[in-house]
Amino acid sequence: MEFFTYCYLDENNKPYYIGKGCGNRIDAPHECGLPPKEKRIFLKRGLTEEESFKHEVYMIYVLGRIDLGTGCLVNRTCGGHGTAGWIMSEDTKQKISQAATGRPRPDMEGESNPMKNPEIAQKLANTKIGKPRDEQTRQKISESLTGRKDTPEVKQKKSEAARGKPKSQTHRKNISESKSGKNHPGYGQRGENSWNFGRKFYVNIFGKVVFTRENPGEGWQPGRIWKTT
Repeated sequence: MEFFTYCYLDENNKPYYIGKGCGNRIDAPHECGLPPKEKRIFLKRGLTEEESFKHEVYMIYVLGRIDLGTGCLVNRTCGGHGTAGWIMSEDTKQKISQAATGRPRPDMEGESNPMKNPEIAQKLANTKIGKPRDEQTRQKISESLTGRKDTPEVKQKKSEAARGKPKSQTHRKNISESKSGKNHPGYGQRGENSWNFGRKFYVNIFGKVVFTRENPGEGWQPGRIWKTT
């Protein structure tokens, strides 16, 4: 099958659309409007499909697109395969949004949700490892989380998910820095105002102290802080 590229001209013989096809494609109705027969011009004939793709891309690039501010063509894509370069209008975005609002997605419910598959979820997570977020994305995430509090159920799930997972050196360092110096809850407090005043603790023979309500095991002795220096 032979393919061709073609051009539509306006009343001033100025090109306004570039296309490619075969058979009677040049004469078929088109969303950009079908001009009179004498305004439908073949550019190249006897092409393979791949050659017609390449020539269409070339001609659109040379003449430019109105929506991109680069030329005179009403084409909404860069030509060639698929919809490369297509810019969706705000009106189209709004219509798609309204049509999708409230529509059930059975393909995303329960076990049908691909994110329920650990392998798929891990592959998606791997694509994001080592990729720093730009400042705009970080700001949006921060604003979406500001003031939001986890429910007890969510807190429990997070606790169970994190239990037993070793923390990286970077993570441990960040936690340490977040609770050191002025970030420490007891910074600048003395006496009865101290954050640990009256708290129960256990100490072992090596002088290590842990604050806990239950005895951590053999070799630990209970104590209680009633004053600080």
